[in-house]
Amino acid sequence: MSDYEIQEIRRIRHEVSAKNNHETKRVAEYYRQIEKELKETKRYNFVEDIQVQLDQEPTSHVIP
Repeated sequence: MSDYEIQEIRRIRHEVSAKNNHETKRVAEYYRQIEKELKETKRYNFVEDIQVQLDQEPTSHVIP
């Protein structure tokens, strides 16, 4: 990513935070709402239940 792109991402993130009084819970809820709206469009694929995937025991393949 170019410096411009990184600066733009930071600017937008700061703007979102400021609009939500820099309150972590409000910012998180804002992003959850955006995620919900994007899911409803069916234009994007989302990984569901990632915590379940992380909690699963790793499988190992032992070659004799």
